[in-house]
Amino acid sequence: MKQPALEVHIAPHRDRLGFFVASWANEVLGSVLRLEFPDTVVGAVGLHTFAEMLQSRYSDSHVTFLLPDGLGARPEDSLRDALILNGQHQSVTVSSLS
Repeated sequence: MKQPALEVHIAPHRDRLGFFVASWANEVLGSVLRLEFPDTVVGAVGLHTFAEMLQSRYSDSHVTFLLPDGLGARPEDSLRDALILNGQHQSVTVSSLS
């Protein structure tokens, strides 16, 4: 049976201009995994690695990146590009919180 989507929330970093925070909450363990990454191609690759880590642990699940409204198209495009380059586009979705 397929597990529910792993929702990774992405938000601008509070203290670092040009950086974002990706977080995924594991409600069963009462923990949160976080990744801070720059709004660059290298940051998108880091985020991709974060998704791969989740996918390797929860292989039956689908990773969904949730972006806040008004974030702009660039982060979403770079995320998609990084994920598609590694063939992960079938197990990862990028969408808006709206």
